[in-house]
Amino acid sequence: MKKAHFTDSQILAILKQAEDWLSHYIYSDISELQNKATDWLWTYNNERPNMGIGGITPIQKLEKLNNGNSTDSLH
Repeated sequence: MKKAHFTDSQILAILKQAEDWLSHYIYSDISELQNKATDWLWTYNNERPNMGIGGITPIQKLEKLNNGNSTDSLH
């Protein structure tokens, strides 16, 4: 399987989106923040189409790079 390679600017853009999304809430503890961050990351990778990779989700792109093999273990 080919590994995905990201530029520094792509990583920073993803982190900025996460920061913007996560800053809309006041968390009662670190566990709640971790759960929200996990939910955001799952949505980003599995539900949100990315125009930079052809309007598909990152998980769909990974499956294409993996020659159509399932990525169920990553969900």
